[in-house]
Amino acid sequence: MCRVLKPLLALGLLAFAAGCSTPSPPASTEKNSAALRGVRRTELNAPPPKATRHAFVIGNSVYQHLPNLRNPRADAQAIAALLSEAEFEVSLHLDTTRKRLLNALDEFQQRLAPDSVVLVYYAGHAVQVAGRNHLIPVDANLGSELDVEADSLAVDRLLGKLKDRHTRLKLFLLDGCRNNPFPSQSRGIRQGLAEIRAPAGTLIAYATSPGTVALDGDGPHSPYTTALLHHLRSPGLKIEDALKRVRTDLVLQTDLRQVPWESSSLYGDDFMLFPAVAAALAPADSPEASTPASNLSLSQMEEAFAELMAQESASFDPAPQATQWGRFLHDYPDDFPHTNTDDDLRRIATQHLVFWQARVAEAQNPARRRAWAAGTWTEPHADLKFVAVTGNAHFRMGNVLGDEDGEVTIRMVPRFWMSRTELTKAQWQAIMQSGTAAKTPAAGLKHKLQQGWQTLKQKGRAVLRKGQELWKGAAVQSGVSRKAAAEFLERLNALHQDRYRFRLPSAAEWEYACRGGGLPVRFGTGRNTISLADANFAPQALGLRPVYVSGPQRSAAQAQPALAGSFAPNPLGLHDLSGNLAEWVTSTEDLRGGHFRSPGHALRCASQSQSGWFSNLETVGLRIVRDY
Repeated sequence: MCRVLKPLLALGLLAFAAGCSTPSPPASTEKNSAALRGVRRTELNAPPPKATRHAFVIGNSVYQHLPNLRNPRADAQAIAALLSEAEFEVSLHLDTTRKRLLNALDEFQQRLAPDSVVLVYYAGHAVQVAGRNHLIPVDANLGSELDVEADSLAVDRLLGKLKDRHTRLKLFLLDGCRNNPFPSQSRGIRQGLAEIRAPAGTLIAYATSPGTVALDGDGPHSPYTTALLHHLRSPGLKIEDALKRVRTDLVLQTDLRQVPWESSSLYGDDFMLFPAVAAALAPADSPEASTPASNLSLSQMEEAFAELMAQESASFDPAPQATQWGRFLHDYPDDFPHTNTDDDLRRIATQHLVFWQARVAEAQNPARRRAWAAGTWTEPHADLKFVAVTGNAHFRMGNVLGDEDGEVTIRMVPRFWMSRTELTKAQWQAIMQSGTAAKTPAAGLKHKLQQGWQTLKQKGRAVLRKGQELWKGAAVQSGVSRKAAAEFLERLNALHQDRYRFRLPSAAEWEYACRGGGLPVRFGTGRNTISLADANFAPQALGLRPVYVSGPQRSAAQAQPALAGSFAPNPLGLHDLSGNLAEWVTSTEDLRGGHFRSPGHALRCASQSQSGWFSNLETVGLRIVRDY
């Protein structure tokens, strides 16, 4: 301890790992069991030990009223073994009830002194309610957010208990899948954990960004804990640098789906679990002990990569980004033996370099710059109106609100043009020329128009005007199969002779546009609720209880397609991304946005459905994009 900290410096480490996995916790390994023989369990009223390193380790796998978890028990045992090796006095608690947890915590608190190093590790279910994070004991029976307050341990309460002991520095590691284990019981219980502001002398580290979900582990440990076990063991490695390496591991393993994050206010001297090996231990006639050059270079490469990723998320200026990624590849060209980490880093760096170089080339084209500055562009053959959509290098898509479809992923979205509305019949026919490849109600509309002429005296001129409006192209083109969409794009691209490239939007582009440029909103209207004044849909479709829906209701039988642009646009100026017609994206059979017969929840930006390649349902239309 004294070799690490100066006399007046105390470091409190508080580590939580909200682990997640599939049922059936595994038995601890022989290695962990052997190491755990050195773990001393605390006893009530025992005098404070001389050691200044203390650890409180919790692993909850077997729950009485919630799904069991695979990883937490093994995670806690492995962390306890590691901390025992690092000369911590470890208090280990497995499958702990709330009463036992509170009693053990009170006992543990009494052992702490101002010069204590404290590390508390938690693995198990954890949720947030109203911005407060809660650790879930194994006996919790949670039916609502009120039950969470009564049956769990709030993290801020735990913080307060440790603060009362006046430990100078604290570390929080929040790991695990942290998904809401009871989403159907209460909407007040949120998925992921809320951000905790680190008070002075504290570092709070999350396994993933606050409000998002960390990934499950296929092996004995969660991905985050696996990385912790590897890097915290490194001699002489500062805790901040160890967490940076953990972040690099997770970024590479999950392709940016899980990005660990920290909030820090640490000050004073550095802390490490295992001190550096002193050079004096080497024989006097031996060269000075040092880190091998290859290991040092790989460490520097990992840190440089992590810094570039952080800088990239804060800026979309292409020239500096391209320069920085090019410099990174120039600075680290050599292959390191016995590892694939450097190869993975160079592969990802090359992808980012190509992305930013393309953005630089786009920005240097005067005609494209002028069109982009105008914000709109019109395709001349079919009078297709396009809106400029500025991209984002780190767009978070999927379950960003904690109650949507899929997990949270991070994607690079370049600039692109998107058609302002779903394609109309007139635009479709202008490109397809000799008839349509998709089923269309055009003949029926024409027949209605003829009937309108015949009954003009009885129904008045309003019928004629409505029929003429429909026929002139305000009606959207429905019944578009995936095959027909491909044929339309092929003909449109042929007309432009490859000067412009038109295509379906990717799932990331579509969702980015639906969210009004990546905003954390639920619907393509720019809001988190929706009504019939905002979009064309059927709130009472399938007899479901309307969700996120306000105002008047109607069933699917009462719904029909609306004219293009009938509803107000979203913040980007795009119409009907939620409702009216479902829209194809580049995934072979994926549709997004819901349609005029969909219930409200199907209109969410993250919601998706599927249809066959040849299916020409009347609820399916088409919206296209043009490369920048």
